[in-house]
Amino acid sequence: MARWISAISFLISFQCFGQTDINLVVAPTAMNVFYRGLANPMEVAVAGVPDSNLIVRISNADNISHEGHHWKVWPGKGPTCYVHVRYTTNGDTLDAGKKEFRVKNVPDPKPYFGGKTGIDDIPYKYLLAAAGVIAKMENFEFDLRFQILSYDFVSDTGTGQVVIHCDGPALNPEVNKVRNKLRHGGEVSIRNIQALGPDGTQRQLEDIRLAVIPTGSMDFHYNSPRNCSWVAWNIYRSAQPSREDFESMAQTASKNILNLRRFNPDDRRMKDAPLTLYHLPIKTRKMTERDLVAALKIIDNTHYNIVVHCKYGAD
Repeated sequence: MARWISAISFLISFQCFGQTDINLVVAPTAMNVFYRGLANPMEVAVAGVPDSNLIVRISNADNISHEGHHWKVWPGKGPTCYVHVRYTTNGDTLDAGKKEFRVKNVPDPKPYFGGKTGIDDIPYKYLLAAAGVIAKMENFEFDLRFQILSYDFVSDTGTGQVVIHCDGPALNPEVNKVRNKLRHGGEVSIRNIQALGPDGTQRQLEDIRLAVIPTGSMDFHYNSPRNCSWVAWNIYRSAQPSREDFESMAQTASKNILNLRRFNPDDRRMKDAPLTLYHLPIKTRKMTERDLVAALKIIDNTHYNIVVHCKYGAD
C-alpha cells in the first residue's frame, strides 16, 4: 500500500482582476517534489470554485490524470514542473496563479544480502541462510520496489578470489560450493549490483562487503534467555530475558529487542545495555493481522537484527 506523506498545503492568495482575494491550493500529497517515472499525487483546489470550473495546465509532464481535485502527475525530463491554474466564473476566465515543483530522479535503494548492507560482519549460519540480494528504499515517501537484475558474488576463503555471476536476485547454485568453505571465516563481497527501478532506469548499487564470522562465535553466550532459539538472519525468539540476559544480548549481532508483553516493559531490566527496545503489547491468543503487520515492520526496519520475546517463548 502506498505510503503518502502529506506535506503542508501551499496556500497562495492572488488578486484577480479587481475580484476579491481567492485562495488557490496546490498541494502534493507526498512532498514538494515530483519524481520521474512515478504517479505523483497532488491536490488542486480553489476556495469556492467547483472542480469542474478549474483549468489546470502542467508543464514538463509526460502524463497527467485526475478525479475531482485529486491529480496524478508523471513528470518529464526537465528540472521543474509548473502547475498553472485558471478558473471560470460568470462567463469569465480568471487566473488563480501557478506553483513550481522540483523534479528529481528516484534515489538509489540500499542493497541487502543476508540482512547486511555496506561493510559489516555476518555469522556463518546467516550466510548459509541468505537466499539472494534485495533492494530496499529507506526513508522514501513512496512505497516502491527495485528489481535486482544481476550481481557478482565474490569470495576469498584464503586460497584465492572466486567470482560467481548471478542473474536475478537469487544466488547462483555454484555459490553453495564456496559458502561451504567459509565455515571457519573469510570474506564475501557482492559487487556490480544492477537494479531496475520503477521509473525504468537501471542503476548500479553500492557494493556489500562482509567478514564471515566462524560458526558458533556469534551465538548467545552463557546467559541465554529461556526458550531462546534462532529463527533466521539475526532474528531470535525467546522467553522474558533477565537483566543478565540483556547484557549477554548486547554482545551478539541482534542489537534490537521486540517485547510483545502487554504490561511488562523491559526498561528496568535493560538498564544501561546498549540495545534498542521496541514494545508492541499484544494479546497473544487474540493476535490480529494488524499486530502481525506492525511486528513485521519493526523487524524489517531493524534489517533482521532482533530478539522477539513474550513471557514464556513457548511457541
